[in-house]
Amino acid sequence: MTCEGFMFTYIAPLVFVLSVTMMKEAYDDFMRYKRDKELNNFEYPIMDLFSDNYQMTKSEDLKVGMIIKLT
Repeated sequence: MTCEGFMFTYIAPLVFVLSVTMMKEAYDDFMRYKRDKELNNFEYPIMDLFSDNYQMTKSEDLKVGMIIKLT
């Protein structure tokens, strides 16, 4: 009696479930990457303290203490 068929019945479902889970996680990570890229390129009006004018700045360039106008 060989153990090959017996081990296959344990390993094959495990490999299948793990590979499907890995593909789902990779897809979720890719979609999160795309959303982050989109949000980091969104522009906000930043108040210039010296002239009271607003200039558009990408959200990835925002720094602590900047005054942004939200509508």
